[in-house]
Amino acid sequence: MAPPSLFVQNWSSPDFPSLSIISSASHWKSDHALPVYASIVSVALLLIHAFTLSEYTRPILVRLNLAKEREISPQVDSGGHIKSHGGRVIFATEVLTLIGSLELLRVSVTRVLALEGLERDAYSSLLALFAVVSPRPTIVSHHINLVLAASWTIFFARDVVPLLTYTRTPADPSHLLWHLISVLSLTAVVLPLVKPRRYVPFDPSDPMPPSPEQTASRLSLLFFAFQDATVWKAYRGPHLPLAELPPLADADHSKHLVRAALPHFDPYAERNDASGVRKQPQRHLFLAVASVFRPQIIVATLLLLSDNAATLLAPYALKKLLEYLANRDAATVNPWVWVASLFVGPLSSAIIKQQYQTLLGHSTVRLEAILTQLILKHALRIRIVAEVDSLAIAPTPPAAPSVAPSQSTSSSDESLTPPAESESDETVADEPQSKAASPSPPPSPPPPPPPPPQSKGKSLVGRMNNLISSDLQALARAAEFLQVFFGAPVMIVLTIGFLYNLLGWSALIGFVVLVAQTPLPIVFSRLLQGATKEVAKRSDDRVETVTETTSVIRMVKMFGWEKKMSERIDEKREAELTWVWWSKFYTLITMIFQFRALPFSFAYFLTRLVSYLLPALTMIATFTVYALAMKRSLDAATVFSSIALFNILRTKVAMLFMWLPNVLKGNVSLQRISDFLYETELLDKFSDNAVAHGENGINDIGFRAATFSWAREDANEGARTPSKRSFRLEIKDELLFKRGSINLIVGPTGSGKTSLLMALLGEMHFLPSGPGAWFNLPRTGGVAYAAQESWVLNAMIKENIIFGAPFDEERYKKVLDQCALLRDLELLDAGDLTEVGEKGLTLSGGQKARLTLARAVYSSAEIIILDDVLAALDVHTAKWIVDKCLVGDLVRGRTVILVTHNVSIAAPVSDFVVSLGPDGHILSQGRISDALAKNAKLELQVVEEKVAEDKAEQEVVQQTDAPKKENKGKLIVEEETSKGHLSWESSK
Repeated sequence: MAPPSLFVQNWSSPDFPSLSIISSASHWKSDHALPVYASIVSVALLLIHAFTLSEYTRPILVRLNLAKEREISPQVDSGGHIKSHGGRVIFATEVLTLIGSLELLRVSVTRVLALEGLERDAYSSLLALFAVVSPRPTIVSHHINLVLAASWTIFFARDVVPLLTYTRTPADPSHLLWHLISVLSLTAVVLPLVKPRRYVPFDPSDPMPPSPEQTASRLSLLFFAFQDATVWKAYRGPHLPLAELPPLADADHSKHLVRAALPHFDPYAERNDASGVRKQPQRHLFLAVASVFRPQIIVATLLLLSDNAATLLAPYALKKLLEYLANRDAATVNPWVWVASLFVGPLSSAIIKQQYQTLLGHSTVRLEAILTQLILKHALRIRIVAEVDSLAIAPTPPAAPSVAPSQSTSSSDESLTPPAESESDETVADEPQSKAASPSPPPSPPPPPPPPPQSKGKSLVGRMNNLISSDLQALARAAEFLQVFFGAPVMIVLTIGFLYNLLGWSALIGFVVLVAQTPLPIVFSRLLQGATKEVAKRSDDRVETVTETTSVIRMVKMFGWEKKMSERIDEKREAELTWVWWSKFYTLITMIFQFRALPFSFAYFLTRLVSYLLPALTMIATFTVYALAMKRSLDAATVFSSIALFNILRTKVAMLFMWLPNVLKGNVSLQRISDFLYETELLDKFSDNAVAHGENGINDIGFRAATFSWAREDANEGARTPSKRSFRLEIKDELLFKRGSINLIVGPTGSGKTSLLMALLGEMHFLPSGPGAWFNLPRTGGVAYAAQESWVLNAMIKENIIFGAPFDEERYKKVLDQCALLRDLELLDAGDLTEVGEKGLTLSGGQKARLTLARAVYSSAEIIILDDVLAALDVHTAKWIVDKCLVGDLVRGRTVILVTHNVSIAAPVSDFVVSLGPDGHILSQGRISDALAKNAKLELQVVEEKVAEDKAEQEVVQQTDAPKKENKGKLIVEEETSKGHLSWESSK
């Protein structure tokens, strides 16, 4: 049985005299069948959608990995049916769509032949009715647009396009035709364009205030009208504060970007098992960029194709218009069409370019956020200690007198410890106990400054600064890579094809002349890429040297190294400037072929000469061959159209050479980030050849038959001395710290006390000494670590202590009291709201140490690791910390591992003491008496510290309050913002 004639114009009434009967068999091949095909596709998609959402089939699809678990969205409405649709405007457009569809259905019913178009309009009306009554009409609305757009396309192609020509007439003459086209244009074109979009949270479990961009209509997005409210608000007021700017779209929040993108970028994103992390195979980061931004790249590619077509529309219209003026009788299209195309082409190109640039800028900002998070996250995996420059292990000032003389002989071992521990001499020197020690020997001549770094064993701080600043900026400038690899080449091919259609094979002569000009900029582009790599390397060296110098600026001042360090920095800068000069030179050469340079410079005049000479040579060669060799006449349509095409070709080639250096620089930056991810030395946990340490009991804290080293045996650590490389921390038997007790680690300076903590934290390389070797630090209950070099945030004191944990006022006050911070806060006008400044600028060393201790005590961690926090404190404060804090209720029941030189103060409250020798071996473990019995040097140190304590107790310290300065404790004041509008004089 043949299908019924649903969409056939089988007119027999006087209204349609010119249309013949179309058989039902041929009806499916007619252009009127397109709407029914769209309806069939719509029905099929709706059935598939309903099938995937069914409560019976959804679990099966999830188990087969064909669907994800359905996220339960929070209840949107509290304001009724209209609000559930997204608001009154959206609901009004849906009602108008329903009215328009019903009108189309009415017209179809009243047609002379009853069945023509009836089912199509009935289906669209049914969809529109469902969209109005359904609480979630989003899917149905898309299907309405699909069906109505198909109908509108058919009527436009059959009845509107013929009006643009001289030879064709509308296929459907009727007094109802324009009524149908008007209703279809309203429902299929106007309403979908002006209809606001319904806000759908990126994360249904965490909805946020929508951004205007997320709810703007398609027409508003096309012309950026959703920004009008912000622009007018800024225009009418003298100042637009940050709080009044539109909210950021939830999809652009870093937590959502990172969650979706890091698995593609991060080589250590996938965990393998408890022993470590599986490293993904190394691949170029561009593949990760293409994977994450695939939709944006596809849309950008389509926009580039559309822009190319719109750009070529004007030359084509110019050619047709000139042909019409030359021979009007042969014209088939109304000339006003070509006149309108001369306006529509550039206008469409401008609109498309703005959409492309917006998409590009949006994606670039997202990429910068993702890579910044990736770099900073990867920095936490790097063994920074192993990358310290020789400047950090420079000779330190003479040890404090409070240290036993025998300890000073271990200065050679100082280089065996990481920089954090090598500073213990300086902190001990600040202690008041030093007053009781013997006088220091006469000062010796200042040692020479340390030699410059020799290899990659350097600080990564400068390198990371460059990665998240200059390299990300270079990547942002390389965002036009699609133009280089797709947009510009396609446009050049299309333009050459157009010229070939106009000028024949003579157009190839012009293309050959144009191509002959390209080798030189290509060569210089390669040289520019190499120079860019060198500039980045030299910049890394300079920034690292400056960073290292400023980190030890006190030492530089003490030994008078200002001139030497300045000369070293100048040497690095000169080496960098040499390559910067070459980079600028190569860039200048490529700019000449880009036809742009600084005005009124030599390069400018050379650029102008080349910009006029090269296109002129190309056109002269082409037209000469066309006229003389091909014996063809040059009419106005050919000449002017060819000139327009040559200008487009010249512009695209120039833009190609302008984008190419930026893309090459971006590739270098992307490779530098990739090298940072794959080639830096990491903690054992993230290393490919890491040795599994095998936890022996989940609650044990300690080591067994374990050896630790700062450098691997196979690592090429060229910047280290042999002694640095050969240092090892060895635990031959078993060392277990007591849970729920205070554990002390004591020993002379340079014996490896800090190294023992670093080994426990997994910062050193684990080398098993035999079968059954292991080390373990349970992290289930949390671990709080207070480093020897106090670390504070550039924030308020209160924020430094809480550190993101839930605020408990009672616990907070106890922490202030037990860490001896109340007196300090009373001396501050703003109290605990005082900003401490960068690196604790406004705090003394003792205050920073107590602030670091307070942060660890306030946390809920079951294990607290303290690295010599008592070193920067005077006797009274140190005794307060021991008596009030370490044995207080906040620390009671928690495991404390404390490295200290204040043995006489901390020993009475300790339950377990580990004594280290100067060679990194354990001398004793157990009680303090065992440590003193096996270490005469430690016993002598305790006696001297006891004498200093007794003397400090006898001294009456007269404290006087310094006059308070009126301030609010704020180091960063609100930025002064100019208010008002630019005058016309300033705008000229």
